[in-house]
Amino acid sequence: MYSKDFYEDLYRVLRKNGLLFHYTGTPYSKRKGNSFQDNTMKRLVSVGFTKQQAKPETLGLSVIKR
Repeated sequence: MYSKDFYEDLYRVLRKNGLLFHYTGTPYSKRKGNSFQDNTMKRLVSVGFTKQQAKPETLGLSVIKR
C-alpha cells in the first residue's frame, strides 16, 4: 500500500488542487523516530504531490495535487 506505484495511481485519479490525507500511524517510531512518515512524504512528493505537512495529532500526512 505504501509503494510509489500506489501513490502514482492516487495522483492520477485525484482532481487538480485535490487534498489527500494519508493515515500512516506511527510504526517504528520508538526505534527510528519519524523516518517512516518522512519516507512516505518523500514518495508522495516524488510522484507530484505538493508537500504540505505532517499531522501528528491525527497520525498522518496531508498533501495537495497541483
